[in-house]
Amino acid sequence: MDNLLDDVVQEDTYKIHNDFSNFLDLTNRPNIPLIEEYFSHPKARRVRESKTILSPSLSEFNKGIRNGRYLSSEYHNERRIQNALWRDWWRQTRAPFHATVKEIPKGEDIVEVRTIDIRGKDIGDFPTEYTISALRPHEIPVVGTYVHKDIIPGFAYRVRRNGTSDYLFDGEALVLRTIGKGYGKRLTFHSDAVENDNFFWSDSNPDEGFAFSIQVIFDGDKFDVLDCHRRRVAETQLITVGDKQEIKEVSLRKREINMFISVKMKCSLKFASLDHVPENLRGQVVDLATSGLARSQKTLSGWKAETVEIRNVHIPDLGSCCFRSSA
Repeated sequence: MDNLLDDVVQEDTYKIHNDFSNFLDLTNRPNIPLIEEYFSHPKARRVRESKTILSPSLSEFNKGIRNGRYLSSEYHNERRIQNALWRDWWRQTRAPFHATVKEIPKGEDIVEVRTIDIRGKDIGDFPTEYTISALRPHEIPVVGTYVHKDIIPGFAYRVRRNGTSDYLFDGEALVLRTIGKGYGKRLTFHSDAVENDNFFWSDSNPDEGFAFSIQVIFDGDKFDVLDCHRRRVAETQLITVGDKQEIKEVSLRKREINMFISVKMKCSLKFASLDHVPENLRGQVVDLATSGLARSQKTLSGWKAETVEIRNVHIPDLGSCCFRSSA
């Protein structure tokens, strides 16, 4: 259920380790195999700057976590080791991003947020129950054992660590390749690298979970423009696209999956010089901010979904039109 809130709820905070050696000791206790040389740069900088928290060196810290993960693959209990490390890492890095209680000044828009109660048994999974707060209207949740039914391999998603403004994978929308089985499900995304480290587990952020947002159109995408009679009137290229693309419907068939997503975009329209094109538009190039309903299709033979059309696009002097993929 959607709610309008007058403030941002203050969340519990986790204590950040105030000494880096203490953190290395913590990782040694559950036998988490980290190589200390990966952390030499942040440790040296901490001495110079007399810092007492880890956040100034998160980029180097991130690197160490990633490389430590590869080393752990040599151990039989890799899954337990990785989860122990990731859990502590998430809890340390989330603290700088915590929201604080604040009043929205008079006259400013009230932020729309949702609180969702979800149950694993509703999707035929473990009978776990969670309450996820502060998801944005276009986002869908992953937390603990639960992966929302509209999170489907082959479609591209941006992933936000819920409760923060921090996005995984540098904020890029990546195609989801696989969803693992079990209590903590490994979600693996596409990568061009030989060593793919674009993955995490559904239970890596146990208190807040993750917020997924679909992306089916991108800057630079090209389409043919059809009028209400399905006649070609123009070609278009998307200049910018809105990042709040919201899933409206998912249709599952035997050999394909169709998602219908509301989208907003700014596009450049190059009209054809044809008799059925309004005379004032023939041969013209027009920039237009508009919206529509995109249909993205994943077939059994393809590894990723393709946006085949955008319906209900209103164009002045033409009315409701359709953008059809020109690929």
